[in-house]
Amino acid sequence: MTDDLPDKTLRDRITALGKKRREILALPPEQALERILSDPQPAALVHSFPETDFHLLIHDIGPEDALPLLALASDRQWDHVVDIESWQRDRIENGLVTRWMSLLLEADPKRFIRWSLTQRLSFVEFYLFHNIEVRVREHDQDPSDFGDDFFTLDNVYYVRFLKLPPVAEGSAIGEEERRQFLTNFIERLAEHDHLVFQNVLLEATHVIPAETEEEEYRWRTVRLAEKGFPPFDEAIGIYQPVTPRALARQAPKSLPRSGVETSLLPVPAVPLRELPAETRFGRALASIDPIEVLPHIQWEFTNLCNQIVVADGKTIRGRDQLREIVTKACGYLGMGLERLKAPGEQAIDSYRAAQVLIRHPLVDLFRLGFGAALEHKWQAEKWLSSSWFAAANLRLTFWGEQWMG
Repeated sequence: MTDDLPDKTLRDRITALGKKRREILALPPEQALERILSDPQPAALVHSFPETDFHLLIHDIGPEDALPLLALASDRQWDHVVDIESWQRDRIENGLVTRWMSLLLEADPKRFIRWSLTQRLSFVEFYLFHNIEVRVREHDQDPSDFGDDFFTLDNVYYVRFLKLPPVAEGSAIGEEERRQFLTNFIERLAEHDHLVFQNVLLEATHVIPAETEEEEYRWRTVRLAEKGFPPFDEAIGIYQPVTPRALARQAPKSLPRSGVETSLLPVPAVPLRELPAETRFGRALASIDPIEVLPHIQWEFTNLCNQIVVADGKTIRGRDQLREIVTKACGYLGMGLERLKAPGEQAIDSYRAAQVLIRHPLVDLFRLGFGAALEHKWQAEKWLSSSWFAAANLRLTFWGEQWMG
């Protein structure tokens, strides 16, 4: 009996944290920030947020106003923010890196230096390669040989800021802010460990950009895949249609048995909060029984939204953008459910729709719904190509507002 107490205590704490998170996400941004900072254990509360929810919470509050939360965040949450914010498709965007690294440095300078050296050293050296020029003074060399643009902290390593590359012009941060961040970072790095400071500057000058960026992209892909963001080549598969017959031949998906305790990992809550209740999918989700499988299906829905984000090449920085993705997912899921209604049914009922959600992966139901939309599109195009008004070279506006809608 005593051996079970730690597990129960742990579950009770996780349940309490989950309740706090849901309450916080329902608050206006300013109140959410105040609520977190006033908690008896704010660090534990912040760490309990899934990385995707934390990222959106930072944007809801405003990155500059959310510095106290960034200071409390875990290394994994920092990694996720940088992974999402610093890239344009498969390329590192210099201005975005500067902005977010500057925010993290301001949030917690000492920890940022440690994190940079232990977690993201290759990334930092790649960034420095594109932003500074480093020269080493010989013992008999006059410092004036380097010119007025160079500065030094030790009379050995001289640094000059490079001009912004053309692709970074008009980006997320200005030239003055970039120079200020680089100065602060270099000074903090030298204060932390001067030998490490010298090694980082020296290694930054010998970076092979293409190889380093490719390796950083590979590791970013791995980290994001752990959070439900698959590589683009895999994500685009959601737009490969599937037929009801092919879906019926598939084996049921694996779900936890009734009575088996579910995972302690928190389900990202923000996509679910944007879920419209009065949709076929929303009503089916509310009818799920047994209730133990609901977190699994909620995880599936979150991962489906993430897959759509990757396939569509989106970067979600606000709830309005996320709401568009959620609405799209619900729409195609609803069409997929409707295609599986029983013969003679006018519309699939919520109980039967819930059983479909339990049996079939949501990604396949999305593909089924997308296939239905494609079929309607092809039918319309076929009709259009053989219609008399198209043969007469009339435009669609010929039908007027009443027929066009």
